[in-house]
Amino acid sequence: YEISACLVGSEMCIETVVLFGTDGCHLCDIAAQLVVVAAEGIEVTIYQEDIAESDLLVERYGTRIPVILNELTEQELNWPFSAEQAREFLLNNNKRN
Repeated sequence: YEISACLVGSEMCIETVVLFGTDGCHLCDIAAQLVVVAAEGIEVTIYQEDIAESDLLVERYGTRIPVILNELTEQELNWPFSAEQAREFLLNNNKRN
């Protein structure tokens, strides 16, 4: 699923954030719910990607999922994280390096 919202008055917005996980991952389901809450009021597109579809993603994220990746800054937020930590990540990583 995707989330689209806007941080009123802000010109700097995250374009795309990826939530890496896999089917049957209970923590990934929890993380997805937290990210939805965290993204409220922020202009952001978030999509989930199943790491099982790529050997490279399994190698990189297999023991760390769920992981949030900001595609603009390439910053990552590893589990465990709260909705507040996810929101801070979204707000503080909303510009190019």
